[in-house]
Amino acid sequence: MKKDLQSYEKHNEGYENDTRYYTREAIIERTEKTDDFRRVGFELALALTKNLPDIHIDIGSGVGWLARKMSNHFKKSIGIELSHAAVVSARKLTEDLTNVSFMEADMIDGYKKLNVGSPVFFTTGAVFSHIENYYVAEFLKLINDAPNGSILFLSENYDKNIDWKMWHIRSKEWWRKHLPAWQLIFLDIENDGYSSGIYGIKSAEKNLLPTHERTGSWKAFWKIDKVKNIAGRVSKKIKRIIFS
Repeated sequence: MKKDLQSYEKHNEGYENDTRYYTREAIIERTEKTDDFRRVGFELALALTKNLPDIHIDIGSGVGWLARKMSNHFKKSIGIELSHAAVVSARKLTEDLTNVSFMEADMIDGYKKLNVGSPVFFTTGAVFSHIENYYVAEFLKLINDAPNGSILFLSENYDKNIDWKMWHIRSKEWWRKHLPAWQLIFLDIENDGYSSGIYGIKSAEKNLLPTHERTGSWKAFWKIDKVKNIAGRVSKKIKRIIFS
């Protein structure tokens, strides 16, 4: 299967060129100031989990800020990140932590190499929103086979129909369809005008609660919403060209 590397190529350019922005001191200062750990729901996800697994896996870990924050709660925190420059920054950021490590790999290749055999806590920080549907779906197939008792918290936006290069906002129904082995809870955290925050428990139960089944009228609205969002995006581009 062809890998979707658009997000890697775009973000890697920043990691390589904006070196001052990704120093250890700059990352710590920035993440504490934005308070993303609490603001977008990672702190809440930990509080919702009665039995935390021993291992945390952060998909698309970037410069490692989330792995660093999560490390206090797990025996081992592992980041999977394709960008060499980002991994270099991440290792400097966490050099004082013995329970944090990073794999320089694509998310599918990296997860397969881990050969997970016990429950894990998965996270993403607005990673899947930048990756094409087919490739996210392929990764989700893998974690559908994760050990029972695993937890996920995906800080991903949803429920606006946006599907274009590097910006894919999916419906709750899409997530439910592609994570059939997980009992999902959509936390609807407000995030810059979007709803976000997908919490899930990998369950041994075959009959999960039937959440977010949509009617024909809703599906028609979903298609209309896509046209509206595309029109809005094109309008903004035209205005930037005219007034620039």
